[in-house]
Amino acid sequence: MIVLQLLCGIVFFLLGFRYIEEGIGSMTGRTFKLFLKKQTNHPLKGILGGTLLTALLQSSSLVNFLVLSFVGTGVLKMHQALAVILGNNLGSTVSNWIIATVGFKVNLDILSLPLICFFGFIVLFYNKANKIMHWSRLLFGMGFLFFGLEFIKTSVAGSLQTYDFSFLNQYPLIVFLGFGLVATSLTQSSSVTIALTLSALNADGITLIAAMAIVLGSEVGTSLKLGLAAMGGPSIKKKVALANLVFNGVTTVLAFALIQPAYHLIKSTMLIEDNLIALVMYQSMINLACILLFLPILSKFGNWLDQHAFKEDEETDIIHKVKVNEGEYAHNALDQEAHRFLMIALYFSRKSFELDDLEGWKVPKKLKVMDRVGLYVHIKLLHGDIRNYALALQKLNYDPEKQTRISQLMEAVRDAMYAIKSLKDSFQDLDLLRNSSNDIKYGLYQKTKK
Repeated sequence: MIVLQLLCGIVFFLLGFRYIEEGIGSMTGRTFKLFLKKQTNHPLKGILGGTLLTALLQSSSLVNFLVLSFVGTGVLKMHQALAVILGNNLGSTVSNWIIATVGFKVNLDILSLPLICFFGFIVLFYNKANKIMHWSRLLFGMGFLFFGLEFIKTSVAGSLQTYDFSFLNQYPLIVFLGFGLVATSLTQSSSVTIALTLSALNADGITLIAAMAIVLGSEVGTSLKLGLAAMGGPSIKKKVALANLVFNGVTTVLAFALIQPAYHLIKSTMLIEDNLIALVMYQSMINLACILLFLPILSKFGNWLDQHAFKEDEETDIIHKVKVNEGEYAHNALDQEAHRFLMIALYFSRKSFELDDLEGWKVPKKLKVMDRVGLYVHIKLLHGDIRNYALALQKLNYDPEKQTRISQLMEAVRDAMYAIKSLKDSFQDLDLLRNSSNDIKYGLYQKTKK
């Protein structure tokens, strides 16, 4: 029964984060994007911007998505994106500060039940997609988050009263680090791992230094989660995921080697008696140390990733192999790449409608394993590369015939991109029509497919 209660707590906790992320994601429009763009013209500002955004949005995944989209469209350079990622890691500790200072000091049912009850009715019966619905989903999610945390607290405390787990403290710290890594990888959420760790620490089930090792493992587990999300995607995603893994991996190795001095610093020098506060302080210190470690080399590291990492996975196969000043070869390369782009655009259209003839299409294998969103990001990057290549080629040629051909190709690619964007914006409507029980709506979907 205790195990079931713990699992239910984890599910409610993750469900709460899901609703919070969806609610905030619907509100992150132009204002947030402009803020992120303005805050990245200097590495320190980029780090501060990433920290503030994650602290406000309470979703490191959402900030990662914004960063990837900005890099993909050329708004952010790689080193600017890496600065935001560093700040994102630090900002993600804010939720743990809230859990440690509030979550274990009050009865969370007092907060959670009114939020779930009141805003749950709005989410269920209010159908307009406006600010009222977005805020309701956010607060409904917070209610579930607190509700799940209360379950986790109760189940961990109950299990420690029923069973004797003192033997765990005999294991070396590397075991606890491994637990943090595995738990975060399985739950796909470092917040769940930290909540479990804080609950065990609050009930005196584990020592502070063991909890510190678990936190280090969760940092690496978060990077693995991002790496899994980037697999099969465009190279820019893989580069950002690799950078995050390097950040957290190197920091974790160094921090684990210095875990004993860090423990004495927190307990003896800083005189923090509350173990919960001590743990989140340690996590904040680790992420701050990561910033100090990589900030001096951020630009060089970003340039190295751009030039050397995942070159075999570049989004374009043809124009990257032919320099823009190679005359007729460059024109042929642009022509082939434009035709390839139009083929991928048609494939995207058929994939969006889930037509059953996709296997016969001559597109790269890596595109066939992508979902609709991943394929759309890939196409956006491809479009940007073709456009930049065409503009550079246009500047080097004064032949009217060639100029006309370049303009025609650019227009065709641009129109296809507009069509793809429109189709992507209709994903939700397509899914509703595809799964509708109304024969007229479903018939409309079938007619549109043809």
